[in-house]
Amino acid sequence: MSDLPWLSLLVLLPLVGAVAVPFVRGSAALTKQVGLGVSLGTLALAVAVALQYDVDGGMQLTETHDWISAFGVHYALGVDGLGLLLVLLTVVLVPVVLLASWRDDEGYLDGGAQGSPAAFVAWTLALEALSLAVFLATDVFLFYVVFEATLIPAYFLVGGFGRAGRSAAAVKFLMFQLAGGLVLLVGGAAIAPTMIATMSLTEATMPRSRLTEGMSVVQTGLVAGVAPGATLSGLVVDAAGASTAYLVPLGAGLLAVLAAQTITSGAGRAGS
Repeated sequence: MSDLPWLSLLVLLPLVGAVAVPFVRGSAALTKQVGLGVSLGTLALAVAVALQYDVDGGMQLTETHDWISAFGVHYALGVDGLGLLLVLLTVVLVPVVLLASWRDDEGYLDGGAQGSPAAFVAWTLALEALSLAVFLATDVFLFYVVFEATLIPAYFLVGGFGRAGRSAAAVKFLMFQLAGGLVLLVGGAAIAPTMIATMSLTEATMPRSRLTEGMSVVQTGLVAGVAPGATLSGLVVDAAGASTAYLVPLGAGLLAVLAAQTITSGAGRAGS
C-alpha cells in the first residue's frame, strides 16, 4: 500500500477531473455533481495520505523521477508537516467553494462557454491540482513551473466569473504574478544563504527535543511575512503605481536581512 504513488495520485485526480468535466453531457447540476464528487474523492485521498504520515518522520511519501537530467531537474514530490497542513486546507476548501456556488448562477456569463458552470468547475479543479503540486513539490524547478501554472486557471476564474472590471483585474493579476514569479525565482536563489543560516542557527540554539517546534516557528514566520507583503504590494499598485509597489518587497527583504543579522549577533554574544 505504501508503494503507491500517493502524492502523484493526489495531484492527478482533480487534474483528470478538470479535463473530464467539460465533456459531461447533461444539465449544469450534473456537471456540478461530478465536480463535487471529484473534489470529495480528492479530500478522501488526502485523508488517506494524512493517516500514513508520521509526525516525527520529516519528509515522507517521497517520489523522485528524472525529468531533465542534463540540468539535474527531477519530478520530485514529498510531504512534511507544513505541506500536509496546506494540502488538507486546500482539499477542504474546494468542496466548500463548489457548494457555496451551487445556486449562484448570476456569476456565469450568459451563453458563453468561458462563463459556463462546466468551465467554473473545471478551472476550480485545475487550480486545486496545481496548488497541491505546489505544496508537494520538492524540486525547485518543478515548484516554479507548477507555481506559474496556477496562474492559468486563476486568470480564467477571475476573468470569467469576477465582478465588474474583471477583465482588467485578470490581466493585472496575470502580469504582476508572472513578473512576481520571476522575482521569486531570482530572489529565492539570492536569499537562500540567509534562509540556510537561519535554519542552521535554529538547529544550533534549540534543544533537540524542541527542534521540530523551532523549525515550524521559522517556517511560519516566513509564510506570515510573505502573505501580508504580497497583499500590501497589491494595494500599493492601485494607490501609488507599480514602480512604488516594487519597493515594498525590496524593503521587506532589507528588513529580513537586518533581523537575521540582529538575531545572529545576539546569539553570538549569548554564546560567548
